[in-house]
Amino acid sequence: MSGSELVERERGDKKKKKRTGGSVQPPLDGELSKWIERQFRGGETPQSIDCYPLYKGRDREQRLYHYDVKADESVDAERAVELANEIFSDCQLHCDKLPRASLSRESTKTFEVAIIDERRGGLAVPVGTHLLKLAPRIHAPAPSDDEDINDVNAEDGDGLTTRKMMIETFKEIAGRTERNHANMGAVVGDVMLLQKESLKDSFGMIKDLLGDNRAMMTEFRELIKAAGQRSVEEKAVAIDAENASVDREFRRAQMAKDNMWTDVTRAGMLEAVKVLGQLFPGFGQLFGAIIAGKPIPPPPQLPPNGANGVAAPPTQPQLPPAADEKILVDRFIDAANKHKIGDDTAGEKLFGKDDAAGKPIEPGVFTREQVAVLTGVHVGSLGVDALDSILPGSGKPEEIQGLQMAKAIAFLTPDMLSDMTRFIELRKTAKKS
Repeated sequence: MSGSELVERERGDKKKKKRTGGSVQPPLDGELSKWIERQFRGGETPQSIDCYPLYKGRDREQRLYHYDVKADESVDAERAVELANEIFSDCQLHCDKLPRASLSRESTKTFEVAIIDERRGGLAVPVGTHLLKLAPRIHAPAPSDDEDINDVNAEDGDGLTTRKMMIETFKEIAGRTERNHANMGAVVGDVMLLQKESLKDSFGMIKDLLGDNRAMMTEFRELIKAAGQRSVEEKAVAIDAENASVDREFRRAQMAKDNMWTDVTRAGMLEAVKVLGQLFPGFGQLFGAIIAGKPIPPPPQLPPNGANGVAAPPTQPQLPPAADEKILVDRFIDAANKHKIGDDTAGEKLFGKDDAAGKPIEPGVFTREQVAVLTGVHVGSLGVDALDSILPGSGKPEEIQGLQMAKAIAFLTPDMLSDMTRFIELRKTAKKS
């Protein structure tokens, strides 16, 4: 054996003796020491080792331990045990000093050990983490009421306890109440907007009454100069009573006007539906189904009349005579173009919309052929007998169907509905004669 071999053998014996000697510290946490040793394998040398307590098992608290690794330092199993014991000891001392409210429901505290390497993850992102969950060796006294309440949000206390269920229930109830209040506020706002328009007319009348009152007060001042204070006071009392009576009559008249308009509108709509039901077989049942959102019923089957099997038209009511069918058509079209429904007019809803070049951009309730007949009669290019092609039961392609009338009635005023019903009835009467 050569001299160099003897030297190498002596060095190996010294290293072996150092590893197995009595000076090696026992590991306080074997998993932590093995994890640290693995981080230094493969020729990698991290920059530092940090340790943080975790708040509720998730967020880091203030750093508890920091160790800067030297550039040429090699961490073997013994050095890993020393570093692990230092970290474990600092964490255990920190855990012993914590109050019970800072611990989890299992009376433990979680710590995170992080390895920082600039070449692998940078200074912001650790290349490896290890979690320690420790329990205090010194037990603090029993918690107070405040500490007991704080235990609901303690670290790692993710179990749905009775108290947590109560808190979540109260939060849900509070959220629903807030949403209900918001919805009620929106409804109240809509009602106030509707009332605003009706109050405008009342304010105008009140303004006139106030003007009359000012004129009367001017008269009072003249009376004060002429007859004395007593007669003026008596006059003022009488006028106050008269003003109160006028105010009551005004409110009564306003209510009567609103009720009358509602009654007239309802009666006109009922009469129009009745007449349309006679003009269009099954219209009443069809209109009721559309209003109720039910399936549209099939048209009624009338018994054949004559050899060709054509259904006999229903008996038509005799309406009061009109001046002329063209006058009724003109009035119907003019009223439709003036009556506003939102941003559009009733004419746009019934006849459709065209662009500046006359190209259709949105269809209406009536077809283009039906609109052409009505427009031709309106401008005088067609005679009133052209209306016969759009009459119910005419058999022509331009015939107005019952479903169209059911849709159109939503955009018609009582006057428009009356004019349309009258010129249809006049043409049917003229056709019979």
